[in-house]
Amino acid sequence: MAAATFTDLGFDPEQGEMLYLLLRLPGAAAHALEQSRLGHKKFPFFEIELETTSAGERL
Repeated sequence: MAAATFTDLGFDPEQGEMLYLLLRLPGAAAHALEQSRLGHKKFPFFEIELETTSAGERL
C-alpha cells in the first residue's frame, strides 16, 4: 500500500524506499530502547508445546 501511495505521489522507487525507511525509524528506535531496558536474555520468546503420538514421536 505504501508503494502505491508513493508512486501516486510521484516518487521513484529509490525515493519511496528511503522515505519508507525514514518513516519506520522512530518506531524501530522506540522498540530498541524498550528492549535495551529488558536486556537480551529477557527477550519474550514463547515456548512451543509439541504434541507426541502414541509411538512417542513428535508432531
